[in-house]
This record gives sequence, C-alpha cells and structure tokens, in this order.
Amino acid sequence: MNREFRDLSVNEPDGRLYYDLVDRAGKTLVSGVSPRLVSPVLRQGDRWGAAAANQLLRLDENGVPVLAIPPKAVGGLARAAHKKQGRVHQLTADGEDLRFAAAADFEAGDTFTLNGQAVSAITLSGEALWPGYFKKGSVVLCHKQGDVLTFSGGGGLSSADKETVKAFLAVGRSVLGGQVKGSYTADATAREFELLKGRTAYVNGRRIEGTIPWKGAEAFTPGTRDQVIQSGQYLSGSQTIRGDAALVPGNIRRGASVFGVKGALAEKKFSAVYGVQAHYEPDWISLTGQSPLGDFSILQENAYQAKIVVNRTGLYDVFHTCQGNMKLEPGPGAALGPEVQLSAGAAFYITPKGGGDGGSLAFAALRVLA
Repeated sequence: MNREFRDLSVNEPDGRLYYDLVDRAGKTLVSGVSPRLVSPVLRQGDRWGAAAANQLLRLDENGVPVLAIPPKAVGGLARAAHKKQGRVHQLTADGEDLRFAAAADFEAGDTFTLNGQAVSAITLSGEALWPGYFKKGSVVLCHKQGDVLTFSGGGGLSSADKETVKAFLAVGRSVLGGQVKGSYTADATAREFELLKGRTAYVNGRRIEGTIPWKGAEAFTPGTRDQVIQSGQYLSGSQTIRGDAALVPGNIRRGASVFGVKGALAEKKFSAVYGVQAHYEPDWISLTGQSPLGDFSILQENAYQAKIVVNRTGLYDVFHTCQGNMKLEPGPGAALGPEVQLSAGAAFYITPKGGGDGGSLAFAALRVLA
C-alpha cells in the first residue's frame, strides 16, 4: 500500500490543509488554520515544495516515489500515458500541460506522437532533445502547443548556458549526452618544443605549433667514426645499425678488438718463400729463379713438362700466376690457395696450354709454422 510524504498530507473532506500552530515548547497557539493551496510547479525553475510533491508523488512501501496524479487534469496538470514502440515515444493524454512517468529512455533518433499524431520535441531553449534527456522511471514535464511539445524537465540548457559550461569543462570531457563538450584549456602545460612539427594544440587559450622534427627510417654501417642520432627528434621510422656475420673472434687478430669483439686469430708465421719461374719458348720449357729450401723439389720431366714436388707434409700458402701459353695444374694431394694442406709426394705440373709459342709462370709457396 502506498503512503504519502510524512511532512504534509491532505486528509480533510474539503481538500484543504489545516494546521495547528505551536510554540517551541509545544503549546498550541492557533488550531485549524487552513491556508489556500495552489500547486506552484508548472515550469522549469518553479519552487518544488512538499505540498507540490504530495500532489504529484507518493512513496510506495519501499520508500520509492511513484507518480500519483489522477488520470484527468489536476490543478491544470494532466497525466499522460507513455510507452515506446521502436524509436517512437507514444503519449496519450488530454490537456496541454503534461506529466508522464517515462517507460523507456530517450535515445538518439527517437521521435514522439501525442494521441497518435506526430509532434516535434524541443527544450525550453528551443533545442532538440539529446540522447539521455530522460531515463526510464523519471517524471517528465512538457507543454503542448500546436504540434510541438516543449520539455521543461531533463535539465535543458540554453545556448548561452552551454557556452558557459563549455568554458569551464576540460577539453575531451562532455556532459548532457555529449551535447556540451568542454573547451577549457587553462590547465594544459605543453610547449612548442614538446610537440611534433606540424601538430598544433591549444594551451591557456593560445594556439601553438610543435617544433620537434621527424626522422624517417635510416640504416647505419659501422665505420671508424661515431655516427650520432641527434636528440630532440621523433623517430618515425626504424633506425637500423647494420651487422656483419663475419664479425667473429676467429676473423680478428689476437690482441685486437673490433666493436667489442676480441680477436682470437693467431698471427701466422711462415718459412722462407719457395719460388719458381718458368718460361716456355718454342718447343722447350726453361726453369729459372729456383729457390729450393727442402720443402719442394722441381723436376724437368721433358721438353714440354716440369713438376714441383712437395717434400714435407704441412699447411701452406700456395700462389701462382700464368701468362701466355703456360698453365699450372695441381696433382693428387696438391692444392692452391691460403692455408692448404699438402701431402709429401704431391705435385704441381707445369705444361704449355697449347695454341701459342710463348708464355711464363710464377709459383710461390710458404709453409705455415704457427
């Protein structure tokens, strides 16, 4: 069973209010005083007292206010039935000053009908209702004039009031369902050198433009001097420091360090150079400049072929050059190049290529000692 607000109730048959006036001690001074009561709540801004509340609301058994206006006009106000179907809020009522308990939220794109006829909806300031203007269960007031419903509930703001609110609301914040967006910037602290070049911002009402330069992608190859990426830039692309798979200890001389990699390559020591020069003249190979040191021997097999024989197995650096009608061919167990393993008895063969009368050849070999 619903109960009324406790601070004021109307129980007299004539509908009037009767008061007993008492002093601070509780003594009745005057009884049966009946003031004339007219509800003052008609428009936004009217004073809302307990007397007006008792005409509009009752408290249910849980203490929650519920609408308690009779179906017909009471004191110039009429209760409207409200329901929502799809995007349409359907109101049914007699009279021009209407109140209804919202059966659903007001959302973006919603429209209204009154007694089946389409009507437009605006606030007291003449603006359209915004999403969330009223919520399900709230008591909403509006006035009908022609085919326009003017809403005085929901806290509508005039355009001037909105501008005032915006000026005190921080940028990025909004109220009234996004209808009022803040423009207050006095609490901003950014400076030009803290913003990217080409970007702008407002600080304390002043428009500033950033000065931080952009730096695109770049690759750096290590060298003998430092390459510095200057501070105060925005790295909009990847900065790549190139690497090299050959940067390993085994490729760096022992005792040296390259980019923090310590060398492990031992310095090589060699025996004396063994050198041979050979010349080919028509029908004959001649050998000159021989330096036999025991590691190799040279044999003239016939007029057209000679060979260099390995006498000692070991690790050698072996090189040669050929010009004209001359060639050098490694035999089994022999090879050309740095740090090649040669076996005793292996041979290199010196022969004409064929197709010419003259030519020359130089052969050099060093045995690696350590």
